[in-house]
Amino acid sequence: MSGTIPQSVSNGCRKYVKNNTFNTFNNVVKYKFSEDGSVLTIYDSYTVPKADFQKTLNQIKSIHGNKKIFERTDNSLKKEWATHNALYGLHYKRSRTKDCDFDNPCDKPEWLYCVIGTLVWPFIK
Repeated sequence: MSGTIPQSVSNGCRKYVKNNTFNTFNNVVKYKFSEDGSVLTIYDSYTVPKADFQKTLNQIKSIHGNKKIFERTDNSLKKEWATHNALYGLHYKRSRTKDCDFDNPCDKPEWLYCVIGTLVWPFIK
């Protein structure tokens, strides 16, 4: 994690603060937030095994716990992440499913992520 204060950068309609990185477990997790804190993007989220989902969320929350995205439950975020990983593993729209972009409010019906995430949970690594 850099010691400098992130500056805003534009990405289409949303403004994002610059990327953040931390080392965790067996990989490097790179992520960014929207300027208002309602969107968290974890780059290459398929590289993080489900056993590390909670640890990764805890690490990010320990640094950025006041962000709006964390009004969603951890379970909701983990099910969305599992859905992204499963779709990536099935080679479905890999350019869109390789990164997990959590929104608050959720940009898709949140119940859909809960259903799909629950169904794929036993099958993802």
